[in-house]
Amino acid sequence: MVTDKKEDAFRLFQVINDRGTNLTDGDLLRAKTLELLEQFSHDQRIVEEIWDYILADSPSDTSDYLNWIYDSFQGKRPKQNAVFDMFLDKFFPEHNKTDLQEEDAQKIRKMMQDIKEYIIRCRKLVQGQWLYSDKQPLTAWDRTHLNLVIVELGHTLSIPLLLSASQLDDKKFSEIVQMVERTFFRYKLVCNEHITPLKNIYSQEAVAIRKNVQSYNPESLREKLNNLIQSKTSDPIFRNNLKNLKYQETGTSNKPLKYFLMSIEYYYQWYNNGSTGKPLCLDKSRVYDFAGTSIEHIYPRNPKQTDKDDRIEPIKNSLGNLTIMDPQQNGIGDNEPFLRKKTLYQQSSVFLNKEIGNKPNWTLEDISNHEEFLIDVAVKIFRP
Repeated sequence: MVTDKKEDAFRLFQVINDRGTNLTDGDLLRAKTLELLEQFSHDQRIVEEIWDYILADSPSDTSDYLNWIYDSFQGKRPKQNAVFDMFLDKFFPEHNKTDLQEEDAQKIRKMMQDIKEYIIRCRKLVQGQWLYSDKQPLTAWDRTHLNLVIVELGHTLSIPLLLSASQLDDKKFSEIVQMVERTFFRYKLVCNEHITPLKNIYSQEAVAIRKNVQSYNPESLREKLNNLIQSKTSDPIFRNNLKNLKYQETGTSNKPLKYFLMSIEYYYQWYNNGSTGKPLCLDKSRVYDFAGTSIEHIYPRNPKQTDKDDRIEPIKNSLGNLTIMDPQQNGIGDNEPFLRKKTLYQQSSVFLNKEIGNKPNWTLEDISNHEEFLIDVAVKIFRP
């Protein structure tokens, strides 16, 4: 194959090379940007170092990051087979010029430096790492919610929105994280609604943030999310679906259930005080380690034969028979009956457990009442 045009040669390079291995979009973008800077050695050297840094990730991770960055700016993912072309057009329009000048080379270099910064943010986000310096009024409690929504709940679909939101101050970013977290749990994890309407809202707001970073108000996102949950996951629908949230003995992850119980505890005081306004945690000094916190069966999960209650056995994994406890206490209580664990509940730092520990016994009626209480609190909490 012979060609005397660089454009045709590069197109050939996209689909074939001497190693016979598939080229990633990152490889292609690297080759193209370096080609554009052939006459500008200083800029080319800097861009080459940046690409070495970016491509140190696995090809699949790099692909995700590039897609998220594009999505954050454009409000939509690039087409599957056109990532290279669409990314190039969006971030490096200089490639359409026949004769690049020093000013063009500087723009390419500056854009690559910006993309590197977004790659760094992507790497942090997928690990649930806070993007800002630690400072008041935000606390460790506020910062841990990023890890909850991305790592524990696995909501990476929100990353393009969070990339845009990272242009805002830390308070607005934190507010957006918590709105997304509560909405996602209600809309998708509990009610299992189709994700596209939620993603469309994220895309609209990601673009809106970039259009006017200085004056962006997160209330715009809150209003859209509220409208979505009211139309798709109204309170009666949400209540009914919550009854299906049960402890899974095998297979399915219990992370959503643990997250639910932890959230109820965090907002318990706010609910008791009347639950007015936005959901608020009134005591942010208590931060539960997600991995270290365990789900506790109040009526034991595996009771001794002498402690079995045939009426409770069929519902022992239901919401009304569950709470959270630190692993040490959970191990102490183990599979003991309620009356032997009452003292543990009464001495617990978990408000819900103190209430449970005040019960004279743990009956079918108590389980039913506890479930209704948890659902009542959830309806107030899980909204933007």
